[in-house]
This record gives sequence, C-alpha cells and structure tokens, in this order.
Amino acid sequence: MGLKMNLPTIALFLLLAAASAAGANINIRKYGAQVNSDITPALTKAWKDACQTPGTNTVVIPKGTYRLGAVQFMGPCKGHIELQVRGILLAPGDRGYFKSGSWVNFQRIDGFTLSGGGTFDAKGKHVWGKRSCSGIRYCGDLPISLRFDFITNGLIKDINHWIANSSTLICWAAKTLPSNM
Repeated sequence: MGLKMNLPTIALFLLLAAASAAGANINIRKYGAQVNSDITPALTKAWKDACQTPGTNTVVIPKGTYRLGAVQFMGPCKGHIELQVRGILLAPGDRGYFKSGSWVNFQRIDGFTLSGGGTFDAKGKHVWGKRSCSGIRYCGDLPISLRFDFITNGLIKDINHWIANSSTLICWAAKTLPSNM
C-alpha cells in the first residue's frame, strides 16, 4: 500500500519546512524594552527565546539609546543567531556592576553574527578613570567590555565599540570569527 501525496500537500509540507528553517525575527521592544531604559531583562529573555528556536534567528535592538547591565549570552543554541544592534548600548558607569569581569559576554555559540551598525559604549572614561576603590561594591580587575568565548562560525560586522581609555575586546578559543569593527 503506497502513500499518495498530491501537489497541494507537497507544497504545504515544503512551506512549513521552509518556515521552520527560517527561524524568528525578535524585536526586544516586544519584551518590554524602551528607549532610555535598562534593557538587560528584555534582551536576556529575547536571547533565550532565540537560542531555543531552531533555524536562523535574529534579535533586533532598534535605533535609540539604551542602558545595558553586565550580561552573558550563552549557547549552545538550536540554530544560528544574529544580534542586530541598531541603537546605542550604554554600559553602567560604575565598576561595581561588573562582578563577572565583563560587560557583554558571548559564550559557546556555533553560528553567530553581531551586526546592525549600532554602538557599544563601554563608558571607559567613567569606569577606567577611577583611581580609588572607596565606595565601590566590587573593585577587582578592570572589566572587559566585549568578550567572545568559544564562538564557532561567527562574524562581527558594522559595529562601533567605544571604550575611551582602554582596548578591551577579548576573543578566547574562538574559531572563524572575522570582524570589521
């Protein structure tokens, strides 16, 4: 007994397969992010959702200025992820916010693109300019602004990175991570 499939059934199957491979386009505003506010919780949730969705997924930070606390974006993910930063992301201006030792950390991701033409403003002058630890909750080593650990098949393009007083972009055990920052 053979299985007969007509043309509309085959077309529907191919359409559903293509849609699932396409992934998702996730705007952080759908997660409650607003201009001139802290987007850390919204961006973290959007990343987790994109990471758990098969296919190629894009997390979009629209134009505008946003505050972003110390954050880690962890893999492995079920598909490729593109983080499109179209706006300006501002780091906290106090070393006390960097207990993990870095501001933005991407870890263990296979298939990752950072793009969008936006800016990471690490507020280097405010963070690195402090000479005393008096009144600072955490006062260890100076934080790393952008960190890429164990990234495979990655790409960094059209991103601005302002640090002011130091050059702290770290790539650790990354394979195929070209950049034109």
